[in-house]
Amino acid sequence: MKIAYLYGNLAKHEPFTIRVMMPAHSVIAPHTHNLDEMLTIISGSLDHYTGPKMNPSEGLHMEAGGFVHLPVNMAHALKAGDSGAVLQVSGVGPFVMVYVDPKDDPQHK
Repeated sequence: MKIAYLYGNLAKHEPFTIRVMMPAHSVIAPHTHNLDEMLTIISGSLDHYTGPKMNPSEGLHMEAGGFVHLPVNMAHALKAGDSGAVLQVSGVGPFVMVYVDPKDDPQHK
């Protein structure tokens, strides 16, 4: 997974925009943010899950151009499609991401 910082400083109280490049079938496990998040699919596709678990029957399939607003502290997860996905994420920082299950946090692996 790669992240491109387009605008702003995630650590400061200011608007930001990042792009996240997700390889095919990669997963971002259930997590929450301390802010409202606006997520737009730039290319590819993904399945978006809300809640603390990734229940395959409850995922919302999203293609390029898809948009979702996620309120502060709303648990959600993402799984990239067959060709991967490029996401644009915007909000007003500071940006904090907390995994529902701390074992899923790649910083602890």
